Amino acid sequence: MKRSINVFFGGMLAVLVSVSAAWAGSAASVNQTGDDGVAFIVQRDGEPARVETAIDPAQQFMLKRKARDAVKQASRPRSARGGKSGSKAAACNPLGSTGLAYVGQNGVGNKAAVNQRGADNAAGIIQDGIGNKSHIVQKGKGHFAETIQTGNDNNAYIIQAC
Repeated sequence: MKRSINVFFGGMLAVLVSVSAAWAGSAASVNQTGDDGVAFIVQRDGEPARVETAIDPAQQFMLKRKARDAVKQASRPRSARGGKSGSKAAACNPLGSTGLAYVGQNGVGNKAAVNQRGADNAAGIIQDGIGNKSHIVQKGKGHFAETIQTGNDNNAYIIQAC
């Protein structure tokens, strides 16, 4: 049963990847296997991705705290009307079109969240294990993000902004 669930989840992510392949935004992926991993990725305005990971418990604690604060700040709604037409707020929250998100979980105590603002964004989260956490925030247009976690107590955070 567990194998068929993972095959189904993998198929759903393959659909997300094929649909998002034609989009022009950023793409990010975290694949964690094992226990107690922490990954934090930030991409902004076409800059290279900033990727941080931690293995040491003290570093993990600090990175989780930093990532939670960044996700909280990135998830706050901002008005697209604040400023001139064509302002950064308007460009980062384009109107129209739709987004796509998929979450598949197998296990106990897993947490997943996807916040998408903008057009044509796709996100996928697959978790198999106990106590895994994943949070994806995407603003702008045409972004793709995925996290795949197999194991226990893994944490993944992805933030992509226009």
